[in-house]
Amino acid sequence: CPYHGWTYSNTGSLVGVPAGKDAYGNQLKKSDWNLRPMPNLATYKGLIFGSLDPNADSLEDYFGDMKFYLDIVLDRSEAGLQVVGAPQRWVVDANWKIGA
Repeated sequence: CPYHGWTYSNTGSLVGVPAGKDAYGNQLKKSDWNLRPMPNLATYKGLIFGSLDPNADSLEDYFGDMKFYLDIVLDRSEAGLQVVGAPQRWVVDANWKIGA
C-alpha cells in the first residue's frame, strides 16, 4: 500500500507495517490483514485482468468486439509490446485523493 507503506509477500501475507509497534502496539494481528485471493483472474497477451466477482463473464466474453481493437494495439510487433523510458511523474499540491 503506497499510502500506508504496508508491504506484502508474494503470497499475499502482510510482512511489514512501518512503525507498527508505535502505531498499534500489540493490537495488530498481521494475519488478519493478508491480501485476499482474486476470485477471477485472467491474462490476455501479457496483460493481467482481475475481477472481484467470482461469477463474472470470461475475459473473452467481457471484451466482446473490443478484442479486435486490443489486438490491433497489442499485435503491432511479433516481439510484443514494450514500454520504453521511465514513467512520467508530477508533484501536485493537492489532497491525496485527487490522484486516486
